[in-house]
Amino acid sequence: MFAIMGATGNTGKAAVAELRRRGAAVRALTRDPAGASHLKATGVEVASADPGDPRSLAKAFKGVESAYVLIPALVQARDLLREAKAIAASIAEAIDIARLTHAVALSSGGAHLTEGTGAIRTLHDFEAALRQTSASITYIRASDFMENWAYAIPIADQDGVLPSGREPVNGPMQTVSTMDIGRLAAECLLDRRDGERIINLLGPKDYSPRQIAEALGGILNKPVEAAPIPRNELLPSLRDGGFGADYARRVVELYDGLNSGLIRFEPGIGETRRGTTTIDQALKAMGAGNG
Repeated sequence: MFAIMGATGNTGKAAVAELRRRGAAVRALTRDPAGASHLKATGVEVASADPGDPRSLAKAFKGVESAYVLIPALVQARDLLREAKAIAASIAEAIDIARLTHAVALSSGGAHLTEGTGAIRTLHDFEAALRQTSASITYIRASDFMENWAYAIPIADQDGVLPSGREPVNGPMQTVSTMDIGRLAAECLLDRRDGERIINLLGPKDYSPRQIAEALGGILNKPVEAAPIPRNELLPSLRDGGFGADYARRVVELYDGLNSGLIRFEPGIGETRRGTTTIDQALKAMGAGNG
């Protein structure tokens, strides 16, 4: 039996599907069991667990071989770093209470850095908290998610423009689909390794925003042009997109770190793997071309 946090989210959903495909028993952890009731039809056990409550998490971790753990998206956090750090501590405490001996954690390229990484700083703190547990941990340090472009699909469909916080628009970027992250998480849960393991995960190739716009244009059957979002418009754009003030500010810092090249995989540390999901496949899975 394997426990999956965020089982209805992008990476968790993919991890559940891959584990079930391989015949493994799965316990899906969620704050909203009703919202995950559809998983029961696939033979998945659904358990209620609050990531900020170590006792409820520990109860959900009891009896499993390993768990996939992550910090949920805290897009409305008033103080992102503080709130994420509290959840990281909760997850670490739950691992020790449940005497869990192995976990796979979702992290990111740049998690080894303490400054200039914006929202990724939450994952530095997450890794630090997990290192205080007695469990063996595999950290999946993923590159930027392909699915982060989902917001731009309706804009591209309507206006023929792909607004991009990444610059330059012709510069190749490291990016990976959440489907590949979930599949790798399932593989690592089944292929348990003792001690600390770090896997740097990329997609099958790097794509520039311009190439992503071209791929999206091909799916929509219309010209789509990548257009950089001016730096002074990025924060209000993120706020208009529904992010809280502090989260939006941290995402702007994140874009700055990515665009400057500061945010990168830790040199000489960990294994490097590439997924198989192309940007075309990811965009179609996001609903591009279905409108």
